[in-house]
Amino acid sequence: MANSAFNLNETASALQAFATFDGTQTPIVIRNQMNIASITDNGVGQYHPNFTTNLASANYTTLVTFRPASGNNAYFYAYCTIPGTVTPTTPTTSGFDMAINGVTSTIDSAYAMVAVFL
Repeated sequence: MANSAFNLNETASALQAFATFDGTQTPIVIRNQMNIASITDNGVGQYHPNFTTNLASANYTTLVTFRPASGNNAYFYAYCTIPGTVTPTTPTTSGFDMAINGVTSTIDSAYAMVAVFL
């Protein structure tokens, strides 16, 4: 049954930016990227990708994934509450905050990936 509220051809998002990076290095090593000028290291497991060209809107979707260190049970979240803060951060047209959180604290990842769709 067709859903009249959603037409994939009319509403599909386009990839606006992506990066693969090593967050254990200082400075952060970007392995590959599109429209990511740099990634700011905001502390252990806390990163801020900066777009080369600002996006038309801050209402984008992010997909963040990573490979945790062996034996480390971890999960992730993107532009959410950064540990130690009360208020969630808000994405902007120039970038967003992301963090990789382990069981008890944030962790750096040697293989982190992010994609941005608008």
